[in-house]
Amino acid sequence: MFDLLKRKIPYGESQIALFAFVLCGVVYNLVVLIISFPINGLDYFAIGLFLIGCFLNSSGRLIIHRYKKNCSLSIPLSSFFTFYNAA
Repeated sequence: MFDLLKRKIPYGESQIALFAFVLCGVVYNLVVLIISFPINGLDYFAIGLFLIGCFLNSSGRLIIHRYKKNCSLSIPLSSFFTFYNAA
C-alpha cells in the first residue's frame, strides 16, 4: 500500500490524524468500560462489514493506481453513458 502513496504527508496533517486516532481510542475504551456486553451476532456483522469495506477500498485504490499507470480502459468510457443517451 505504501507504493500508492506518492506524496509526502505534512507534519501538521500527521499530527491531526494521530490526535484523531488517540481520541477515538480513548473514547472507545471509555465506552467499553461503561457498557460491556458479550459479543453477539451484531458484533460479528459489524466486523465483517468493516473487513468487506476495507477490501473494497483497497481493491478500488489498486484499480485506480493500475488505470493511472496504464491510462487505458478495456471498456470504452462512452459505453457507460449509453443508458443516458437512450431515448
